[in-house]
Amino acid sequence: MKSSPPVNINSSLLKKLKTKKIGLALGSGGTMGLAHIGVIRFLEEHGIPIHYVAGTSVGALVGALFAAGKKASELGEIVDKINWLAILRPNIFKFKGLVQHRGLQKILQQHLGTSNFEELLLPFTAVATDFNKGERVYFNSGPIIPAVLASSCIPVAFEPIKYKGKTYVDGFLTESVPIRAVRSMGADFVIAVDLIHSWRHLSFRASHIYTVAIKAILIASINAFSLSPEDNADIIIAPKFGYFTFLGRASKKASIKKGYDAAKNAFLQL
Repeated sequence: MKSSPPVNINSSLLKKLKTKKIGLALGSGGTMGLAHIGVIRFLEEHGIPIHYVAGTSVGALVGALFAAGKKASELGEIVDKINWLAILRPNIFKFKGLVQHRGLQKILQQHLGTSNFEELLLPFTAVATDFNKGERVYFNSGPIIPAVLASSCIPVAFEPIKYKGKTYVDGFLTESVPIRAVRSMGADFVIAVDLIHSWRHLSFRASHIYTVAIKAILIASINAFSLSPEDNADIIIAPKFGYFTFLGRASKKASIKKGYDAAKNAFLQL
């Protein structure tokens, strides 16, 4: 997507932002998480600095790369070159998850350029869920890749991650939009990207057991993981998806554009 002319953001808001420590909270949302790239592009084009980053699930994948110094254009190139069918290989010999972790692990190893949280250009937190306790866990030190894999480990789809003697699954189950996580890092102004709300309007025909199962999960997720009063972001960017996105080139570009447009609309309304 080509750069767009900067929009006229409220001058008093821009002045205020220059005095703040801004945190970016990138929420879960599966393939719709490509919208995060569009949000990042908008922030870059308008000179809005980010001081802290937190991510849940796909938000952790994008957030880790962003915290490592990847610009929106680089993130778009990475996504465009990924062969998702090759990466999401069936987990034939194990029965705790349908898909192997090795594909996502390879992407992170190839593009992160660093191995520990402490080496990132921006402070970063990945949100995962302790599978045994059912509690949220914030990873922000030590090796990055196990933490990001744990954060994005969708139950059933992926086998739970075992790390340092504990078992972890997707952070979506305990903090779908990591607003509290980025506040805990020191952010006093939070820009949050919430993809969950748009799932309410996704359209599926009940023509196959898989579509029935996915829609049922989405309905339960919307009701269980809506933002609470504690999730007091200063700006909530909510891209609108009326369909379940897939991973063809056109869908990727459309998802990124939805993120950009949602960011523009959110800032224009302030």
